Amino acid sequence: MAASITGEVLDHSATERMAQWMSMGLACIAGRREFAKGRYAIADLAEESMPAAVMRFEEEVRQLRKVALLCLIPRSAANMDPSVPSIEVLREISTFGASICAVGAEALLRSAVLERPVRLDCPVTGAPTTYSFFGVAFCPQAANAADDLYDLPLSAPFPCIIITSDGFAFAMFVRDMSVARHGVAPHGIASRTERLALFADCVGRWQKFSLHTLSAFAERTRGTRCPVHISDDGLSWQAVHNDPVFAEIRKELHTHEMPRVYAADLAGRWNAVLDSQGAHFHARSGQSGGLRLDSPTRGGGCPFAAASARDVAPPAA
Repeated sequence: MAASITGEVLDHSATERMAQWMSMGLACIAGRREFAKGRYAIADLAEESMPAAVMRFEEEVRQLRKVALLCLIPRSAANMDPSVPSIEVLREISTFGASICAVGAEALLRSAVLERPVRLDCPVTGAPTTYSFFGVAFCPQAANAADDLYDLPLSAPFPCIIITSDGFAFAMFVRDMSVARHGVAPHGIASRTERLALFADCVGRWQKFSLHTLSAFAERTRGTRCPVHISDDGLSWQAVHNDPVFAEIRKELHTHEMPRVYAADLAGRWNAVLDSQGAHFHARSGQSGGLRLDSPTRGGGCPFAAASARDVAPPAA
């Protein structure tokens, strides 16, 4: 959710102003939590290259010191003008995204995925695991209701690229809860029963974070061209973009998994690893991509409801 930059103190740096927005204007509850913990990095690409910023960030991820990176695009009169078509600003942002992946700028502009796999020791299992991080473009123009690509959830006070991993963020949350309750990371909990109780509680809390965030967007976008909906069964959410593609030149409704699906799936796989029953895995849970819909899903109609019980149920004891 974008916060207005009108009336900001102009002698503050863009990084400082963005940090203020992160702590006060960001709608994402989990994102605000990570920023408050000092685990959400901000890099100004007017001062360093994107490859350098990303390499530094990924090393801090491996050390379990960071969970997300916000890269500020160099500001200009054009990309800060809310009346400039967002397609022009997104095209500029895409050139920066192309500098850290094998996908070209034009492909990123047209719904390609910017994915950065990071190999690290899992915060939950302690075992070597690959977590995928995804870059998404944000710009001020997305908050302009007159813009062809109007999409409030993808707006920010400055043009930027945000790189996150829902799976890794959830893993760090579970680790935090485990250390707070048991004094050790989840893989150090001796009791399987206590470990399962921890996982189940964390899935529920992560679901509440998402419900709070998406409900705020649903309220802000009600009656607009970019509505956000949450299914009544709480298993999916819908928006006019496909998370986590980098950018889009056409807005279409997509439905995505809620934590009751993807976080429960992750918890089940972590438990299998800790029980020595499962192989290490490439964790892309939470950002596996949306399913295109022809119309909003209302009532209890969640397209993920047909998934296996392991996908939608808390970890079995």
